[in-house]
Amino acid sequence: MTLRVDSPNELPEQHRKQVLEQLRQRQTEARDGIKAVTGGKSHPERDLSQQIEVALNLKQWEYYHVYEQANYARRSTKGFPDYLCFRVPKVLAIEVKSETGKLSKAQLNWKTIFELCGIPYYILRPSTWDSICEVLK
Repeated sequence: MTLRVDSPNELPEQHRKQVLEQLRQRQTEARDGIKAVTGGKSHPERDLSQQIEVALNLKQWEYYHVYEQANYARRSTKGFPDYLCFRVPKVLAIEVKSETGKLSKAQLNWKTIFELCGIPYYILRPSTWDSICEVLK
């Protein structure tokens, strides 16, 4: 049985586990699909992006994300964060990086702009996953 929900929090307790299991299954399938396309190579930023989208959906955040950075980012403003997230009255920006990834000059510029506007800007790495989960509560 497949359930379609806008918010897992609206479901009775008995169905929440089923929805969460479906999300985990989709995440696994997406990861397996990426491995098939990339020859099994690890892509930490892509894997982390999938996890952040599951978390954003579960915590009822609306978000904008440029998919397939290689194709679409060329038409976007350089350095703009990977995610712009909204849950009224909150707005935040998230840049996804591997453990060793560094912000480009353009990304640093956008980070400064967001912070000067009072919008929190987070750099999400695998090691900072727990802290971003706290922010999304």
